[in-house]
Amino acid sequence: MRAKGILRGTNGYMNLQYLPGHLKIINCDARGNMLCIIGRDLNRQELVGLFCGE
Repeated sequence: MRAKGILRGTNGYMNLQYLPGHLKIINCDARGNMLCIIGRDLNRQELVGLFCGE
């Protein structure tokens, strides 16, 4: 699985990049809440629950 996006955090916006074994999060000036997750056999409902608190 890989993930990349810009998300709003408690202290502003952050750029998130995830590769297996490596997570990079840095503050950024870009705005928007967008996350792209790429992978095989992903469970959509589990991912929605993870990010939406369901």
